[in-house]
Amino acid sequence: MKQLNKIIFITLIYLTTSFCLKAQTYGTFIHEVDEDTYIRGGENSDLNYGSELELLAKGTPSNENNYRKTILKFDLSDTSYNLSGSAKAVLRLHANDSELATINAYELDDAWLESTVTWDNVPTIGGQIASVVMGDSGMYYEWDITSYVQTQLSGDKIVSIALGDPDESKITIGFNSKEGGLNIPHIAITIDDPNLSAISASQDSEIFYWGRPSYDKNYGDSDNLSVRYDDNVSSCTDSYIQFDISSITGAREKILLKLYAFEVERASEISVYGTATEATWSETTITGASKPLATERIDIYSIFSTGFVTLDVTNYVNKAIEAGWDDLTLIVKENEGAKISFNSKEATSDGPQLMVSSNSGSYVAPTTMFGTFYFDSENGDDNNNGTSEATAWQNLTKLEGVTLAPGSQILLKRGSVWSRQEIVFKGSGTDGNPIVIDAYSTGDKPLLKGLGQSTGLIKLFNQEYIEISNIHITNLGLEKDGLRRGIHVVADNFGVLHHLHFSNLKFTDINGTDGLDAGVYANTDDEKRSGAILLEIRGDDVQTYFDDILLDKTYFYDVSNTGFANISHWSDLELNSDFSSNTVPGTLDEHYIHNFVPSKNVVIKRNRFENINSQGMIIRTAENPIMEYNLFYYCSIGRGSDNACFNSKTTGAVWRYNESCFTEYTEGKSDGAGIDADLRSKNTLIEYNYCHNNEYGGVITTGGSFGGSFNDNTIIRYNVLINNGINSIRICNQNTNLYVHNNLVYYDDASKDNSLVFTHLSNVTPQGPINSVVTNNIFYTTNNNGTFTADVEATDTRFEEVKYSNNLYYGIDATYQYPNDANLVTADPLFENGTVPVQDIGGYVLLDTDGLPTGSVSYDFLNGFGLSESSPAIDAGSTNTITEIPLVDFQNQSLYKGVSLDIGPFESDFDLALNEKNDVNQFLSLSNPVSNEMKINMLSDVEVEKISIYNTVGQLVTVFNKPSTSISLDDLRLQKGIYLVKLDGDFGTVIKRILKE
Repeated sequence: MKQLNKIIFITLIYLTTSFCLKAQTYGTFIHEVDEDTYIRGGENSDLNYGSELELLAKGTPSNENNYRKTILKFDLSDTSYNLSGSAKAVLRLHANDSELATINAYELDDAWLESTVTWDNVPTIGGQIASVVMGDSGMYYEWDITSYVQTQLSGDKIVSIALGDPDESKITIGFNSKEGGLNIPHIAITIDDPNLSAISASQDSEIFYWGRPSYDKNYGDSDNLSVRYDDNVSSCTDSYIQFDISSITGAREKILLKLYAFEVERASEISVYGTATEATWSETTITGASKPLATERIDIYSIFSTGFVTLDVTNYVNKAIEAGWDDLTLIVKENEGAKISFNSKEATSDGPQLMVSSNSGSYVAPTTMFGTFYFDSENGDDNNNGTSEATAWQNLTKLEGVTLAPGSQILLKRGSVWSRQEIVFKGSGTDGNPIVIDAYSTGDKPLLKGLGQSTGLIKLFNQEYIEISNIHITNLGLEKDGLRRGIHVVADNFGVLHHLHFSNLKFTDINGTDGLDAGVYANTDDEKRSGAILLEIRGDDVQTYFDDILLDKTYFYDVSNTGFANISHWSDLELNSDFSSNTVPGTLDEHYIHNFVPSKNVVIKRNRFENINSQGMIIRTAENPIMEYNLFYYCSIGRGSDNACFNSKTTGAVWRYNESCFTEYTEGKSDGAGIDADLRSKNTLIEYNYCHNNEYGGVITTGGSFGGSFNDNTIIRYNVLINNGINSIRICNQNTNLYVHNNLVYYDDASKDNSLVFTHLSNVTPQGPINSVVTNNIFYTTNNNGTFTADVEATDTRFEEVKYSNNLYYGIDATYQYPNDANLVTADPLFENGTVPVQDIGGYVLLDTDGLPTGSVSYDFLNGFGLSESSPAIDAGSTNTITEIPLVDFQNQSLYKGVSLDIGPFESDFDLALNEKNDVNQFLSLSNPVSNEMKINMLSDVEVEKISIYNTVGQLVTVFNKPSTSISLDDLRLQKGIYLVKLDGDFGTVIKRILKE
């Protein structure tokens, strides 16, 4: 029974993760390796490597020490294959480390064991069987060993193979071994069913999505059909294939779409779609602009390597047959960003075919189930009805192909663990009757373990009104080498997709690609599609968006690459977009003008993002999204150097009451900040956030460096930014109408200078920031090492100086000039105590007993940076350049209380209108504000002997001895701003402030 348990029947390699224990006659059979190792020459020739996690092959001229050969053994003794006719056997190994090199497969005697074999005792290696040219890592490679396997099947049915480099290219090639547990070596044996007759495609063509000139071009005469999905919609291609099915007289038992893949960029997934009605099109005229709409996704199929693939499309084709269609259109799409190319009917051989059984069958109409369904991984039984805790099912695969009715529930028992099983079902809820996935019983959250083999442990496709809560998901592979996720949501040409709520979830140990290592994932945007939760909107025919997205009380820990991200093909926000004119596109120009369809009612709150490889959160293509009460703790811990969170291609994004801290920075990179208002965004508001100890800045606003990029009307106000490295606030490239006001920027690291505001222009950007206003902020360093810098000269025609006004500066590096600020205050702000609170995690954002944000902040946590009553920042701000004044300050105190705003994020009770809270105020006050005359109001029998006036840097302006109750200021020519007035008399000494208008 050993061998029988290892045979997996699949329509395509690893089509599902379920094991089928029944012997099959036709199809593709996977035989995993029984023994594997590598041997090494020279001084290592007597060593055994049978327990290693990888297999190596290398040839080096004149240096036997570096020779390595991989050897493998497969036991086919429990099989009875006949590999005659079109049958095929291929050896497949997954390359984890590869460059350009040739690797040959050779015959090998079976007399060896992986636990004892060495270079010295390995049996004689025989003749060459097959050869493959290696290239990229992260994918399977395939050697055709059909004849050799057929020979072994006629003997002892043990297949041993050696792999080596015949060219001695000095390149080390690494493959996954069976000890690694994932993507292990296997032989795939494919036997076509002789009961299936072939119908060749009558028409086929690839098409390009809109956004590039190829969109309206025809490729019907090409000899290949390429498919590719990309975040950039203009890079997407689908392939359309038509078959004449008029000769099929009735439904059939089995119908397969057979394609030959001659190019597989990397292991990926493809989908096959159908049309809602019989489609009419011509391969000589079809383009991306005129293609029929793909409306029904038939299935998803994994693809790992080149060669024939057979995709089961039985039920959909039977529906078309019973409907009386003459022409059947199938659309092939790629799902994961890899380019896959198949032969078209114009190729010299192996064009698309429909393989049709001679046995009768029937179309099985989908049935809908309603109810609450229970799953128990330990005590459940798939023979139960699944409708109660006592009769729970065991395997999540019971949901495959099931359509659930609105109001249904999927409940997983707490403490249960499922490995390599996904929750995939059909059906949507309705308003007020969502489909719910949740936990029951007591104990730990039910755990879904992907083991690095899943692109999503919970997958939704064009499904809405779904609520998912109280699930723990991991998806840990051997290394960061694939697109791995926890939850993957796809909306494809759907329209409005409503109500997706995710709450009280836990994501740990997910290590999708970071896009940095050499190989098929390097230098791409794939890394932003790996992580815990990904919401994708695809297609270019039906404007699609999400309405009502909620992520609440969820914990993300040790996730690569991103915690939460969304993305959309309908994302072409322009600076002057007319949002009301979004209509279904009909021409290429309309696509460019009206292709901004944002998701709405997006709320991300009370989540914790910790030890995230890159960004904790990415919000894109959304209208008025709200991100609040989140904790970002140690993000960007990988080598990419990214900001903890950002919004892009949004309108009206709001970041408030978040704490973002300890974001890491990689030397030579450009990110690593707490919050980023990124390119092609409008009206972003960043307020009441606490960003501290981020290695590359507290807040960044980015306008992009390429033509058509922008960042308009971002407001950064009432934030506390403490000890953020390199540059506390960073203004990048094409910003317009930026307002930075009433923030505290504080820095006490003596070892490095800090650019408190840094203006960046890249070499290629056409324009720098325009109309950037920085006002009413406190810039404070304890070591006189704060600067205000730009990386371009002021004479650069692209550079417009940032407009500073009414800021307070203290501790500025003496070698740098203050910004051109006519109303600057250069004095100690006189905080209440100015002590940075000691903390490790949380503090401003309050956490519950589980370490998750509660939805509240501590208004007192940073009260040491409130203003004392003698602070020169009180009433020294201005509202002249602020477009909108909020209702409250950082501590939720009303604004404003005096004659003007205070400088900084804390509005003091001590204001000029009240002339300070002091007992002397009962009998002595000054007029405020003053113009040309200052009046002394003495309400009791007191005597003022001397008045001294100082500016805010402590310089004496003038002295009045034995002053009268009215003092003329005309001759003093005082500039507008704050002044300190010292009054000496029989009451002692009192210091007051005045505002000179």
